[in-house]
Amino acid sequence: MATIFISMPMREKSHEEITRERERLLELAGEYLGEPVKLIENFMSEKVSALECLGESIKRMAGADYVLFAEGYENARGCKIELACAGKYDKKILIENAGKIEEVY
Repeated sequence: MATIFISMPMREKSHEEITRERERLLELAGEYLGEPVKLIENFMSEKVSALECLGESIKRMAGADYVLFAEGYENARGCKIELACAGKYDKKILIENAGKIEEVY
């Protein structure tokens, strides 16, 4: 079973919207990879600063087999930083584009 860390824009989204989006992305990733996937939880329900949240997310990303970047990641400050970290530390990267997993590197 592959572990997936999802990087996605979360600003101004409700907990329910985030949960639905992550479930959809997990299904896409499982279909793309052809194996079951497990989410590495990175949603923090308690109120913390954006920088503290980013730091914790990067820490959790370290344990992932794949890092999946949802559409819109290129416009989200935290996602761009997570992408830079994932690339620099040789994580397997999946990119969603037009509702499909398009790239792996």
